[in-house]
Amino acid sequence: MRLTIVLLFASLIQVSANGFAQNVTLNASGASLKVILNKLSSQTGYDFVYTEQLLKTAEPITIRVKNASLGDVLEQIFKLQPLTYALDTKTVIIKAKEKSFLENLVSKFQEIDVSGKVLDETGRPIPGATIKVKGKSKAVISGLNGEFLLAGLSTTDIIQVSFLGYELRELKASTGLNNIILKLATSKLDEVQIQAYGTTSKRISTSNISTVKMEDLEKQPVANPLLALMGRVPGLQISQSNGNPNSGITVRVQGQNSISNGNDPFYVIDGVPFPPQLLATGLNGGNLGNSGRTPGNPLSFINPSDIESIDILKDADATAIYGSRAANGAILITTKRGKSGDMKIDLSLQTGFSAFTNTFDKLNTAQYLEMRREALKNTNAAATAVNAYDILNLYGYDNNRDADWQKEMLSEKSNFSNYQLSISGGNNNTQYVIGGGFINQGSFLPGNFKNTKASGNFNINSVSNNRKFQIQLGGTYMNDSNTLPSSTNFVAAIVPSLSPNAPALYNEDGSLNFAVDELGLSNYLYGNNPLASLTAIGIIRTRNLITHADLSYHLLPGLYVKANLGYNDLSSDELTTTPLASYQPYVRPFVSRSSQFANNSTKSWIVEPQLSYRLTKEWGELNVLLGASAQQAESNGQVTTASGYSSDELMQTIVGATTLEGAGTVATNYKYNAVFGRANYNYKNKYLLNYSIRRDGTSRFSPANRFHNFQAVGAGWIFTEESFVKQSLSWLSFGKFNVSYGTSGSDQYADYQFLATYGASGRPYQTIAGLGLTRIGTPDLHWEETSKLNFGLKTGFFKDRVLFEVNYANNRSSEQLIAYLTPYYASGFGSVTSNFPAVVKNTSWEFGLNTNNIKSNNLSWTSSFNLTIPKNTLVSFPNLASSSYAARLSIGEPVNISKQFHFLGVDPAIGQYVYADSNGNPTMNPNSATDYVSVDLNPKFYGGFQNTFSYKSISFDFLFQFMNKKAKNEYFTTTLTGAVANNQPAFVTNRWRNPGDIAERMLYTTTSSVSFNNSYLSNDAGFTSASYIKLRNASLSWKVPEVWAKKVFLRTASVFVLGQNLLTISDYYGRDPEFGSNTSYPASRTITFGARLGL
Repeated sequence: MRLTIVLLFASLIQVSANGFAQNVTLNASGASLKVILNKLSSQTGYDFVYTEQLLKTAEPITIRVKNASLGDVLEQIFKLQPLTYALDTKTVIIKAKEKSFLENLVSKFQEIDVSGKVLDETGRPIPGATIKVKGKSKAVISGLNGEFLLAGLSTTDIIQVSFLGYELRELKASTGLNNIILKLATSKLDEVQIQAYGTTSKRISTSNISTVKMEDLEKQPVANPLLALMGRVPGLQISQSNGNPNSGITVRVQGQNSISNGNDPFYVIDGVPFPPQLLATGLNGGNLGNSGRTPGNPLSFINPSDIESIDILKDADATAIYGSRAANGAILITTKRGKSGDMKIDLSLQTGFSAFTNTFDKLNTAQYLEMRREALKNTNAAATAVNAYDILNLYGYDNNRDADWQKEMLSEKSNFSNYQLSISGGNNNTQYVIGGGFINQGSFLPGNFKNTKASGNFNINSVSNNRKFQIQLGGTYMNDSNTLPSSTNFVAAIVPSLSPNAPALYNEDGSLNFAVDELGLSNYLYGNNPLASLTAIGIIRTRNLITHADLSYHLLPGLYVKANLGYNDLSSDELTTTPLASYQPYVRPFVSRSSQFANNSTKSWIVEPQLSYRLTKEWGELNVLLGASAQQAESNGQVTTASGYSSDELMQTIVGATTLEGAGTVATNYKYNAVFGRANYNYKNKYLLNYSIRRDGTSRFSPANRFHNFQAVGAGWIFTEESFVKQSLSWLSFGKFNVSYGTSGSDQYADYQFLATYGASGRPYQTIAGLGLTRIGTPDLHWEETSKLNFGLKTGFFKDRVLFEVNYANNRSSEQLIAYLTPYYASGFGSVTSNFPAVVKNTSWEFGLNTNNIKSNNLSWTSSFNLTIPKNTLVSFPNLASSSYAARLSIGEPVNISKQFHFLGVDPAIGQYVYADSNGNPTMNPNSATDYVSVDLNPKFYGGFQNTFSYKSISFDFLFQFMNKKAKNEYFTTTLTGAVANNQPAFVTNRWRNPGDIAERMLYTTTSSVSFNNSYLSNDAGFTSASYIKLRNASLSWKVPEVWAKKVFLRTASVFVLGQNLLTISDYYGRDPEFGSNTSYPASRTITFGARLGL
């Protein structure tokens, strides 16, 4: 045994001796240890293992040796260093030098206690900041006043102070640090992001969250904050139904999860849930919000100028803690907060105009007359006063007139104005902001149509003197009045379709011209002057109040008890009128005036008590949250029809009617309860782990299925904190992999659907009305559930001047809540609401790039680019072929498809359109049950590209938004080419004329069979590329020099020009590829001029 030990020891000595026998030549003065070690490695072949942080403690090295042994050189290098080394075969390991007993004893008497106070740039204390000793395990958290104490430090220690959203600061340890001021972070990785019940940043988050700040919102002259998000967020698709003020807006976060259920995200404003859609009243078959025609969006009733930031939560790790309400993602809106300092008054003034964005070419009079005459010839019809009054110069038609009705009727410029005022200030204990605003948005339709918004907001934050108790009170209110024609889409569709020789719309005296014939009937397209519909107005007045109170008490170090309280009151009154003036004169004696009055309101409250704990130790940081939620929303609405008015002028009041009839009522009461928890662990900003769970209960399901659990886990690895990455990839400033998986649910369905309901029977028995079953109960109704898997990579290059991010999402939604058709003879009802085992999958690739291209004292240039590639698939649907959904769904296809006949072109022999049957053979009468193809209406990709240039006090910013998709084109929409009084797109001139012609369009004709019309209106040629690139927004601003501003008693001043929808690049033939329809109210191009003044 002894011999073995001796031989082993001898061999180790030999290895060491052989290694150190290497000859080394060095000549360096004041060189860093890292440089010296690299030279040694290249000369000897030895590997040197160390950390960057360890080498920061090394002293500069001056050495001159020639052909010296490696051992002698290492001894000379490390003799006066706080480091030492150890040899392991061909590897030299660098480590901290251990102190001797005497050195430890001396240093013990030299230890100091370091205390101080962490403040922000305004002087406010920052509680919860992390203060740690660099390279050591000692760490503490600042208290309520920002104060901290670190005991037993050396004067050579380095103190690191950090807090979310601020730059890391390093200071040498000393006894009198006093106030430590932290500056706001400049890297986007460290900007604060709002998450459910807390805050985070891209650097340490395991979630897929995108943030849009106030600076981007205020550059856009929009009245709905959602419109300011278009093209800015990967994975977020926003589309308007039309250009009306307060029009419907569709929002999809990572695609459509439900076949027919709600697909809206979960909106939260300052912790208060906000309804994704307005309450339906049944008025004119629609929702309140756009004169009852198109579902409006409640975010129209939030002032964009009140918003500080908008955060979009996409994956399960971010949304699972919201449980059943966030299967479709969540959008968190945070309003502005007051800041410490002297009272400030800020005023923003904007005024400008909106104009029609685009027209498309129609036939001129010569082309139109040729079309009509050729159509009559092809159908062997003689021109008469009945079928050809438009070409015989009858009833005001004039073949010498060549009108462009689009330009004549849609060329008016409408006014846009936006005025905002805010007053803010406070001290270290209390901060406040109070503001108000007024927005006026006109219409370019003839008449006094406009949308006005008056709003107010406040926020007060106060902390007790001992800084243990904190309360924040806030509220926003808006009163919105929207006056529009009841049929804006009708006017927008019909006016451009008038023939170019149609009668003038106005008589010489300014009254409407109805172009009547001998019988007194109007001979305009569709039998009425289209402007007559403008006398039928719709007025909607909406009031929205959101208030919240956030309470917090510091119970013990790191332990807080909190409560979030919220209340929302969203109510609307709507009026639609049908005056006699809206009818042609011939009809008026046979109809009566009528108005409809509707009102609805949704009042909701929420209470969420919480307990949070934060612990920072040498092994990392742990954050734990426990909470509960109780919410109730009560909705009521009714519709009344009034008639018998003696005058059109009396129709805006119910008093002038002689007959009232209740047209419907709605009343619901929604209750929701939950408990939730989250644990987040951060190990040295290197390894991240997050787990959340929530148990939800909702009144929308039966007691047996009312509760369900949702949970998620997320993990992250900041691999750039690994020493081997730091050594080999110095240009990579940040890199993180993250993955998350979890479940969330959806209860976006009508209330009480699980209950059987009864209504009064239409036939009384012995004068007593009975009750009859009106809906079958389905007690087995339960949650739709969506599982979400997300992989993410975030990287920073060259000190975060270039940031690149990619996320891959794979979401599967099951247990679809749908109305399933049943045999009527079996139940007496045509459908029943149930969960169906269909599965919908959404995958998406989301890319984001941010670059800081130029950064100097006077000039800066930043860019951002995002791209989303989504895919939606119906994975399974049992017995689809025999179900009522077979006509609109197909396995393996997206949910949002349109089944159409496949268009083959024009038959050269007869000039008629032909289609393909199921075998690919040509036919003019395809079978609607079998002869169809699927047209995918989902975008193939979408995104945006933004640039910001600043030179001294001038700033220029622009955003291009793009999308690749299909939409309905102008041609295959209404009547055949050649119908009376109906103009057509200019491209129809390339039509068939004679047998053997190869043409794009069929022959001109005035008649067709019903089956031919159905095929004509339902073929895939009716859908065309609606891809576009839009200059969505541009802004130019100049900040007035402070010296100049003070001369006119201003604190700050700037002037600016803003533009919205300035340019569209697209091959789409029509008004606007974004809407994909030429019959809707068009989009507007808005340009405003303004100033921001600070007092």
